[in-house]
Amino acid sequence: MTNWRTFDFVSNSQLAVVGTSLDLEIWNIHTGKKERTIEISPVEHRMQMLGVSKNGRFVSFNAAQSHLGVYDLKLNQTLFCAPILPHGTGVSAIPWNDEGSLLGLACNDRNIRVLNLPLIRQQLAKLNLDWN
Repeated sequence: MTNWRTFDFVSNSQLAVVGTSLDLEIWNIHTGKKERTIEISPVEHRMQMLGVSKNGRFVSFNAAQSHLGVYDLKLNQTLFCAPILPHGTGVSAIPWNDEGSLLGLACNDRNIRVLNLPLIRQQLAKLNLDWN
């Protein structure tokens, strides 16, 4: 694994997610081989932090100080990547709850934010922007 910036294990598997400067990589720990690269474009950013949900389905990532994204490993797609952190100070941790429905943000401005993904999906569905 080279050019990495952040890293986390996928629960109950032989996989790890590595954040590089511009994308995510899925590595098989047992074989030591990269299984796939996930491009996070079109946002030009530098990956700063990532977290894998405890159920192993979602990867959250923070990039460019204010961008937060979520990638679905089961659907093999980016659910969203948007500048939703208005303070622009970045995050120091991105923990998930056990079910993968709540995403916490420990922000560098000493605030903690909790995102309720089912509620966000309901709001996006009203705008025809849900990720199904």
